Amino acid sequence: MSSAPDCRPRPGSSSRRRTRPCSSFEPEQSFSEARWQLLCEAILAAHRGDVAATRAAIITMETEVPAEGHVIAYVRYLLRYAIADRLGRRPTVADLQAMARRGQQGFAQVVRGDAGVLEDVLRTAFDLQAAGRMVTGGTFGALGIPALGVILDDPVRQLAEMKPHLAAWWHRKGQDLVRDGVRSRGQPEPGGTG
Repeated sequence: MSSAPDCRPRPGSSSRRRTRPCSSFEPEQSFSEARWQLLCEAILAAHRGDVAATRAAIITMETEVPAEGHVIAYVRYLLRYAIADRLGRRPTVADLQAMARRGQQGFAQVVRGDAGVLEDVLRTAFDLQAAGRMVTGGTFGALGIPALGVILDDPVRQLAEMKPHLAAWWHRKGQDLVRDGVRSRGQPEPGGTG
């Protein structure tokens, strides 16, 4: 697929520091290729189990992506899309628990924390979180990235397939999300139909 290179690390990219200025990001209402590239680098590093590269990519996103909440919305959309696509339907709590058990070993390679964190992230993405276990804000983004890394079987291919759906959803919802606050509205529907 010709769009697959969008998810590969750029030649000569460093996981420590980027030279691209913040001004290279697109307007907040636009789907951002720059944000997408950074997100893909982080997800691929998590998929490989590379703790240092995952952490560096997440830190880079936090410092270089000026529009707060965009990555969180992208991650939430991608989790919902990937899981609904895998199951062919909206998941139940039992589905998410089973998925979390299967991915726990890979997730634990990248994220320190109790064994229930992956389940909490997956359940939060679908608003099915247990009482007191909702993962919010930047924590959701930082944990959702490695969650995607472990639930995607072929992340380069799957991310390339999901990208146009995410971009179309963001095109429809982005301006409202920016105006109203990314974290409070516009939750994508499973399968990218939101």
